[in-house]
Amino acid sequence: GEPSRRFRANAHVRYQLAKGWYAGIAASYLIDSTRLYSFWVSDTNAYAPAATTTIAQHNKRSFIDPYLEYTGKKSKHSLRNRFFRSYTNYGNQDFSQGDMYYTEYQYQRHFKISGFEQTVLSAGVVNQLNKITSDIIYGDQNTTNRSVYAQWDQKWRFLSYGIGFRHEQLIVNGSLKEQNPVFRAGINAKVSPTSHI
Repeated sequence: GEPSRRFRANAHVRYQLAKGWYAGIAASYLIDSTRLYSFWVSDTNAYAPAATTTIAQHNKRSFIDPYLEYTGKKSKHSLRNRFFRSYTNYGNQDFSQGDMYYTEYQYQRHFKISGFEQTVLSAGVVNQLNKITSDIIYGDQNTTNRSVYAQWDQKWRFLSYGIGFRHEQLIVNGSLKEQNPVFRAGINAKVSPTSHI
């Protein structure tokens, strides 16, 4: 009782601008027409909808991801962006549309340190803006999430470990709601070719 029809298209183009420099864009578009139900036909048959409880739902999902990268001998710079749109129409009675604008710059540096197989420093900044437009269910909402982060990773013999931090700021409908640093640390031990702790 929940038929679904989908169409999806994807594309990705990558171009080398010069030695070490790359630019690209990826895109995807999805249309989904389906029916959802909210009540079961009975307590012993939860896989079938009760009569007149299915609601037509029409969804559209799309994104565009432009990016720019530079890779040198020991370092890498990347600028990644995304515009994502999610549109849902519920039985022609209500709709919601969510738009996300995402930008991230990341710098990565590889170091040669005596005694270590690999040492990598990663750092970056992120800005994400989300907007929701909806008549009934959600109302109009917007959030902004900004962050800076850095992480240090090393590999030594059978051990891999890293430590990092991220400082985040969350603004909801123009008001600052959260602003906290987040710390992380991890260690991984290879105890056999197929087992890790």
